[in-house]
Amino acid sequence: MATSNLEPQTLSVGTYTFTISEGGESDIPEFCDVFDSAFAGNLLFNTMSGTGDRAALREENIAFWKKQGVISGRRHFKVVDEGTGKIAAISHWWFPHVLTLEEEAAAEEAKKAPKPEPIPGTNSKAQEAFKTQLFGMRDKWLKKDDMYLMNILAVLPMYQRLGLGAALLAPVLKLADREGKKTYIEASEVGEKLYRRLGWVETGDTISLNFTEFGAEGKVDILLMMREPGAGNTLALVLIPVQHKGSQQCLAYWKLAATR
Repeated sequence: MATSNLEPQTLSVGTYTFTISEGGESDIPEFCDVFDSAFAGNLLFNTMSGTGDRAALREENIAFWKKQGVISGRRHFKVVDEGTGKIAAISHWWFPHVLTLEEEAAAEEAKKAPKPEPIPGTNSKAQEAFKTQLFGMRDKWLKKDDMYLMNILAVLPMYQRLGLGAALLAPVLKLADREGKKTYIEASEVGEKLYRRLGWVETGDTISLNFTEFGAEGKVDILLMMREPGAGNTLALVLIPVQHKGSQQCLAYWKLAATR
């Protein structure tokens, strides 16, 4: 995986000192744990996970992300609490990219391969419905070779409301601004206010799921938003460059939202 050309940075908030940088393969388990904690009450992910064994789901996701980490365009970032050494927040981006011939061939083979058996207790019908809409809308809105995708943003509950989400987003958005490129997002409800402040606006489309169709309860509407270069307020943060700590690739999020 190529680097993003974004140098590690520090951020001080109250008594905390954080470092923002790219992650490495060794961070994958902790990335998964951060996401699970941040979205513990999320109806979509809880419905798709169902009563599936959490340890089995975690191992499946770790294996998935190790494969995802080497795909062209993928960029993953972490915020580390320097006081504890623990990851406090994560983000996952698609930078503008074109897949290599080898990656295209591997993707075609994956489409033809038999689907693995779902983990018992998971709601595979809800998963498939989500993927169908997710991929369809990406085909409609996302130009992979000329746009950014802000795929994942997750902050541990104890570190929320400290500005870590904005701190993770701002450096890449400034890069998109310099390049004159749009940024697409499938916005979570909890992040919507921040995304609007940073310049995202609604496309008019949503990913909409009624879980009663899949033997569960409730429904969700996920806003699909686009940010024009230069939109919103990305200049409020003052970040101090620090020496690079040597990590490159990383991961984050629930695997269905990161594929394709």
